[in-house]
Amino acid sequence: MRLQTTTGGQTTSTTPQTRYLPTQWPDAVALREAIQNPQVVLGDRELRASEILCDRRGLPITYAGRCAVVFRLRTLGGENWALRCFTQGVDAQERRERYTAIARRLESLPDCFVPFRYLDEGVKVFGQWFPCVAMRWAQGETLGRFVEQHAADPASLRRLSATLADLRHRLESAGIAHGDWQHDNLLVSEGGRRITLVDYDGMYVPELAGRVSAEVGHPNYQHPARTAAHYAPGMDRFAHLVLQTGLLALSHEPSLWTRFSDGESLLFKRHDFLAPAGSPVFDAVRGVAKRDKHLAGCLDRLQTLCMDGTGAAALTMPESVPALPQDYHAGALKRWRAARPHARGAERQAGAGVSYAERVKSAEAMRFERRLLWALRGTLAAVLSALLATTGSVFASVMVTVVTYWFLLAAGYLLWPRVRIESALLRDLQRTRAELRQCSRMDSVQDFVLYELSKVPVERSFLLGNIRHDTPARLRGMGLMTAADLQNRTGLFDIEPDEWNTLNKWVFRLQGAAARRYHKLADHQKPQPAEVAGREQEKAGLRKRLIELEREKAKFPNPSWDRFRARFWGNKPHGTLPI
Repeated sequence: MRLQTTTGGQTTSTTPQTRYLPTQWPDAVALREAIQNPQVVLGDRELRASEILCDRRGLPITYAGRCAVVFRLRTLGGENWALRCFTQGVDAQERRERYTAIARRLESLPDCFVPFRYLDEGVKVFGQWFPCVAMRWAQGETLGRFVEQHAADPASLRRLSATLADLRHRLESAGIAHGDWQHDNLLVSEGGRRITLVDYDGMYVPELAGRVSAEVGHPNYQHPARTAAHYAPGMDRFAHLVLQTGLLALSHEPSLWTRFSDGESLLFKRHDFLAPAGSPVFDAVRGVAKRDKHLAGCLDRLQTLCMDGTGAAALTMPESVPALPQDYHAGALKRWRAARPHARGAERQAGAGVSYAERVKSAEAMRFERRLLWALRGTLAAVLSALLATTGSVFASVMVTVVTYWFLLAAGYLLWPRVRIESALLRDLQRTRAELRQCSRMDSVQDFVLYELSKVPVERSFLLGNIRHDTPARLRGMGLMTAADLQNRTGLFDIEPDEWNTLNKWVFRLQGAAARRYHKLADHQKPQPAEVAGREQEKAGLRKRLIELEREKAKFPNPSWDRFRARFWGNKPHGTLPI
C-alpha cells in the first residue's frame, strides 16, 4: 500500500513501514557517515541526486539537536534543503499521523513555517530504513545568534519582541502552537521583522486534540511543571514571556548577555524558574526593570507563573504576556537613550563576566583601566605644565604637583575596576554568610517564623484579590523584598489603606502557618523528611556558594594601593605581588 501525502503543494508517495519498529536508532556519527553516499542511502528521488554540503575538512555540515540531526543538501536545481534525521524513535504510525496533520495545517501559514515532506524511507543506516523530514532551507539566523549580534542595538531587540508578540497571536488565532520556542528554533530575518519556526516535533494542531505532546520543549524556556499533558494552543505563552522579558531587559542593559547567557538560553534558565526569589538573573533584571514599567510588568508576570507549582497558570491564564502599548516599540530607542544612566560602576565597566576574577581580566575592564591611568597621567602633566608657565617657581610648582598627584591617585584608586569589583565580591560574600547563619539559626519560634517569611517574596502578594499589578514593584522600590520586611509595620507610603490591610492580613496568615509548622515539628521532636531535605538542600547551596566566593577571594588579583600606584607609573611593585 502506498501513502499519498500532500505538503507544500507537492504530493509524495511513501510506503508505510508499520511492519517494524526500529530497535536501535542511529546516532549523529552513524548518520554523518551514511549521508556521505546520498545516492545509496537516501530514499527520495530528488534528494538522492543532491549534493551534501561539507565543511573544510570534507565532512557533512551537521546541526545536532536533542532528538534529531539536520544535514544541508543542494539539489541539481541549486535549491538548498534541510534533511532532518531522527536519533530517537517513537511509534512509526503515530509519528506519521502527527506530521501529516501538521503539514496540512501549516499550509495556511507559509510565512511562519517551512513546508516539508515526511519520508518513511528517508535514510538507510545499518541496512534499515529510518524516517526523515525534508524541507527547503529556511532563510535567516537563529534568534540566539541574532541577539548576540544585536545586543547593543535596542531598536532591533524591541522590534524582535514586537514580532514575537504578533507571531504568537497569529498562532493562537489559528488554534495551533509550536511547543518549543527557543533560541535555535526561531529563525530571524529582515532585521527582526520576520520569524520562521522550525522543528515541528512538539507542535499542536486541532487535528491532534486529545493526544499528549511528543516533547516538552527546551527546559530553559518552559515552565518547570510542564508535562506532555500540557498540549494546547496556549502552550507557547510561557516561552514567549521568557523571551519578551529577556529581550526588553537586554534592550536596556546589553551586559546582561555576557553575564547570564551560556549558549543554551537567552537569560533565564530552569533553575531560575524553580527559585525566582533567589535567582541572580531575576535580581539583575529587576534592577533594570525600574527604568521600564512594561518590563517590570513582564517580570512580575513571569515570577508569578514560576510560583505556580502546577504549571496550569502558564496555559490557562487568558493572557500570560502583558500587552505593550502600540507606540511602545516605535519610540523605544528615544526613551531608552533618555532613561539609560551613564555606564558607571565596576560591574558595568568590567563587562560583568561570569566570575569576579574574570570580570577583572575582561577586555572592558582592562580598557577602562588603561583610559583611567592615561587620564590621570595627562591631568598631572597638564597641571605641572600650567604651574611652571604661570608661577615661574619650580619649588611651588613641585609642591602643588605632589598634592595634585596624591589627590588624583586617591580618586583614581576609588574608580579602579579592581577595587570596585572586589567590593562587590565582599558584599556578596557577606550576604551569603548572613543567609547561611539565618538558615542555620532555628532556636526559637520567632527565628523560625522570620526565616520562613524571608523565603516568601513580595511578588506572591500579586495573587491576592485586592492588590494592584504594580504593587509588588513599588514594594521592591521601597526596599521591601520579602514578607519578613512587611512585619511590624502600621502602614506604607504610596500604598492605599485597603491594599495595606490585605497585605497585613496576608503576612499574619503566613506568620500563623509558620508558627504552626514550628510547633508541629517540635511536637514530633524531629522535622518531617521533606522539611529536613529542603532545609539541608538550601544550606548545601549556600555552603557551595560560600566556598565558591572564598575561592574567588583567594585568587582575586591584588587590589592594593601599592599595586595601583605601580600600575600608574607602569612599573612592577616590589616583592612578589600577583597581577
